[in-house]
Amino acid sequence: MSTSISHRGPVRYIYYRCRSDSGGKPRCPGVNVGAYWLEQIVASVLANVEDPGAELPIEMREQWVKLTERQRQKRLPETIQRVVYTHSTGEVTIEINPEAIAQFATNEAQTAD
Repeated sequence: MSTSISHRGPVRYIYYRCRSDSGGKPRCPGVNVGAYWLEQIVASVLANVEDPGAELPIEMREQWVKLTERQRQKRLPETIQRVVYTHSTGEVTIEINPEAIAQFATNEAQTAD
């Protein structure tokens, strides 16, 4: 997906648009996802320290919520490997960079010392 912006008067709408036609695949018509909505889902998954059954290690999530907004913005691109949105089901799959998980674990061990 790639970002796109549309304007209606003074209001800007930022969204992600399907680019499945890259690599010769057929285009997926009408698949646009609001950027704010999708980014809030990713942020909530990273900050969810309440769910013991979550797939992300609790240590990583606990450290994520301690970061400032600026630190989160800086670390997000290296933390998220890929986000996949399946339009037909509305499912969002977030793939975390394994090196980022290791980095958070290292930081946790250093702060515990």
